[in-house]
Amino acid sequence: MDLTFDQDAVHRSQCVSGAVFGRASGPDSPDAGFDGNLYSHAAYREAYGHNRLVLSNPRGVASALFSDKHSHLVHLGRLDVLTTDALLAHAAGLFDRTKAHFILFEDIRLIGSDLGVEPRLHTFRFKANWRRVVPQDGRFMSGKRASDLRRKARHLDKHVGGNGTTLSFERCRPETLAAVATLNRERVESTGRAYHLTETKQAALQRVCAEIGYATLLRRDDDLIAGAVVCIAGTRGYVVLLGHDRRYERFSPGLQVIASTLQQLRSRGCTEVNFLWGDSRFKSDFGAVREDLTTVLVRRNTTSLMSTDLGMAALPLVWDVIKAAARPHLERMRAALAGGSL
Repeated sequence: MDLTFDQDAVHRSQCVSGAVFGRASGPDSPDAGFDGNLYSHAAYREAYGHNRLVLSNPRGVASALFSDKHSHLVHLGRLDVLTTDALLAHAAGLFDRTKAHFILFEDIRLIGSDLGVEPRLHTFRFKANWRRVVPQDGRFMSGKRASDLRRKARHLDKHVGGNGTTLSFERCRPETLAAVATLNRERVESTGRAYHLTETKQAALQRVCAEIGYATLLRRDDDLIAGAVVCIAGTRGYVVLLGHDRRYERFSPGLQVIASTLQQLRSRGCTEVNFLWGDSRFKSDFGAVREDLTTVLVRRNTTSLMSTDLGMAALPLVWDVIKAAARPHLERMRAALAGGSL
């Protein structure tokens, strides 16, 4: 396959209003119809500052939305499935119509031939999404696991005494997100790992959740035992934050809120649930399947290598690849230290 960006071979993209426009103002706006993916949803775009948009619509290829960062474009469609032909068609049209030095396709499910033979394309693979298709019968886990979880829930009620615990599903308020984040941070830091949800990132997530966020909360009176925060975009659910009080860990409160969350998402018409990154065992316990993701950085030409912004975009990706490769070794060392064998 010819991987060059020859406009005689690749159909041109049709960009709106001279390529750049702002947030949707109605159902007929250029970016209408992209709210079925969290990462192209209007709430997400506004929260993360994607205010200058470019619509790419090559002939015979599904439309895609890009964020104009002046020197480069960022594809707003993480977790989307893209063929190599579709990716190349978008890149060709956008390079023809904009002055972008490079285009970033982040965390996509790439299908097709290997892009490594084209020197202007750089691929990075260090992340995976765990996705669960919602079953029609509502059975997300085996009968035995479900029975064990119900037994633990009964034991938890006995343990806390009084009126036991309550489960609720409600809109995600700022104080709710903060409480779940606190539990999440305590759990992560207890394992010796760094916590990456900074105040800035949490504030952005809070703005998204204000529009499309929900929370499943397991409480004892006013005390939060566990919580799950999810966003709903179209018919897709996204589990964006989990947390539980480690004092109740033997009762699996985190699994209890996840099980309840999945049923709530099903009742609201979701057809799939995305658990996102991280290979925690509970994801496969609920029937989720690991799907490898690819990030592709496409350069316009050799001159683009001189772009400072390209280096700033590429270095974190290279670092993530290194961390992903080192993670299994670090986990083995951590386990050995905990077991006293080092």
